[in-house]
Amino acid sequence: MLRLNRKFMQKSVEHFMKNQCVITKNHLTPEISLSILTPECPQYHLPLNTNQYNFEAPFWSIYWSGGQGITRYLIDNIQQFSNMSCLDVGTGCGVSAIALYLLGNNVEVVANDIDGDSLISARLNLELNKNLL
Repeated sequence: MLRLNRKFMQKSVEHFMKNQCVITKNHLTPEISLSILTPECPQYHLPLNTNQYNFEAPFWSIYWSGGQGITRYLIDNIQQFSNMSCLDVGTGCGVSAIALYLLGNNVEVVANDIDGDSLISARLNLELNKNLL
């Protein structure tokens, strides 16, 4: 049986985001603040799996260009998603789900990812944007 200490993992992700990432709006969707790795972060330039934390490469901490394009489309066309249910598969840092949830009109959103740390990251990024409610 495998047991995971989710509290430890959550604290590890929170610590990583606080100490290795930056809060920024310098991306294609500046309506939303994100705690992410950017080229200004030392960890960004290290080889994969080179960190002091208890997780593998934190792919969830990068706002990938494809995700930026999708999220920009969602924000620009937010009215098309009113009164809908949406599933964000591979949520990563959570920004597409956050955009739909916070900017949409009565949109039910489920964020999903194979990496549980991603869901912690998405929740923390959602908390950064509570002011949009």
